[in-house]
Amino acid sequence: MKKLIIFLILISVAPLTGEIQTLEVSWRAETCWESCARSLEKQLDRVGGIQDFSINQPGGFAIINWKPNVPFDLISISNALRMVGLTMEQLKLSVKGKIVSNRSGATLVSSGDGSSFVLISPLTPSMTEQVTRFTPQNRELSADTREKLVEAEAQGQLATIDGVLLRPARLPPYYLIIERIRFSKPEENSKSKNYKK
Repeated sequence: MKKLIIFLILISVAPLTGEIQTLEVSWRAETCWESCARSLEKQLDRVGGIQDFSINQPGGFAIINWKPNVPFDLISISNALRMVGLTMEQLKLSVKGKIVSNRSGATLVSSGDGSSFVLISPLTPSMTEQVTRFTPQNRELSADTREKLVEAEAQGQLATIDGVLLRPARLPPYYLIIERIRFSKPEENSKSKNYKK
């Protein structure tokens, strides 16, 4: 009994490791009625990496909390939707991890499970040329964003990035479109600098 109490105390005071924190999976709401939502609930219960979830059937989305230190498994989530006849329209997620930069850009490596996300910027519309939506080639990080990421990497800071996965039905590499970035030191859990894209 003493070992169990000590274990529970250690868990409660240990700093959180970074990882995939939350996911918001969406589909076309009109394609999933109440019976579909019940079937989807059963399918999501079978996905090993899901800690808990809630389905908003009228809104056409589910909020998923991912288990710490379990590798991100997009295929299982996608398959759960397909088993009930749904197609994933969009996948928003919040990921905490370390920045790894290179000459061509930056990657966020989830410190909990090691999943990698190539970081890209939102699409910049152009009035003079056609813009292809579903390619990472026209979503290069802005100089300002890249500078902030490189600085955070140099200081050993963690980054929590909220964004949308580009083409969520695809296999890795995963491309994460940055919507918001928060930086923190590894030992900090609550204090962080915010940077909104």
